[in-house]
Amino acid sequence: QKSPWNLSLLIGGIIYGLTAIGWGFLMKRMKLATIGVVYGVSCIISLALLGVLFYHEKLSMLELVGVLLGISSVAILYRFG
Repeated sequence: QKSPWNLSLLIGGIIYGLTAIGWGFLMKRMKLATIGVVYGVSCIISLALLGVLFYHEKLSMLELVGVLLGISSVAILYRFG
C-alpha cells in the first residue's frame, strides 16, 4: 500500500523545483531589489489567503489595508521602476 506521504513529498518537491527555476529566470531579467519586494508582498498575500481560506481567520481592516498597500506598492514599482 502506498503512503500518502510519498505523494505529498513528490508534489512538494515539484513545487519547490518550479519556484527555483522561476527564481533563476527572474534574477536574469529583474533587479534584485524588485524581486525582493515582489517576493515579500506575495508571501504576505499568500499567508493572508491561507489564513482566511483554510483557518477561517478574519482579516481586520488594518490588515486588509496593509495587504492592499502591498499590492499597490508592487503596481507602483512596475509602473515607475
